[in-house]
Amino acid sequence: MACVSNTGRKAGIQCFRVPECEGLEPLDGLLPLNGVNQTTPPTAPGSVSDVVFNPSQTALFVSIKGKGTDRGYLYAYSVDEATHRLNPNPTISRPPGLMIDFSLTFLSDSTAVVTDPAYGASYLSITPDLKVSVSKKITIPGQRATCWSVSSEEFNAVYVLDGASPNVTALDPMSGEISFVIPGNMTSMGSLDAAAAGSRLYVLQASPAVAVFDLAKPGLVQYLNLASLGPRPGWTGMAVYSA
Repeated sequence: MACVSNTGRKAGIQCFRVPECEGLEPLDGLLPLNGVNQTTPPTAPGSVSDVVFNPSQTALFVSIKGKGTDRGYLYAYSVDEATHRLNPNPTISRPPGLMIDFSLTFLSDSTAVVTDPAYGASYLSITPDLKVSVSKKITIPGQRATCWSVSSEEFNAVYVLDGASPNVTALDPMSGEISFVIPGNMTSMGSLDAAAAGSRLYVLQASPAVAVFDLAKPGLVQYLNLASLGPRPGWTGMAVYSA
């Protein structure tokens, strides 16, 4: 099953069956996100940020940014084991501490990291009935737009990326404390989507480039200039496909 979010005037979640050899097949209709009051096209804040399954794929989580003084919140849909469809009645959590919650990175079914460009990131605690609370708020000094994160079990770290900085901040996955900062290329305009594979972290830059970081000996090892491919706006996402 694959699920996507729509965050315009008709906000909701649409899921699809993914056959091995055929096209996507819609599962049921759009599940509404009633708390999202947006325009088409949407404008942040107040829009959907991320949509992610937990590690066991027993629930789908959706993060939604707060607006003004309103807190950010999370929708959690359980997955029916028999039908492999989402329960249309989500658990909605709006815990104190969340503001402009952005990307979600799960460490386990009961713990996750959510980035927040208002201050840095938060560690989340998730109960078996999918209620979410903030277990630790992490203020990252000097951050301006912390929007993305990636975890690495091999190197026991969570790496968070700032859309206005080329640097990568590493967090301890247990304590949430800042372990170290990896300097990036100072000509970059910021760090966006990222993917970790082996000892490498690949980070899409705000400038037309991809930065490659070594995680074993933390440092920048390559800055691949992609200006020849055209304008940077519109580029999104990062994935690694191993041979």
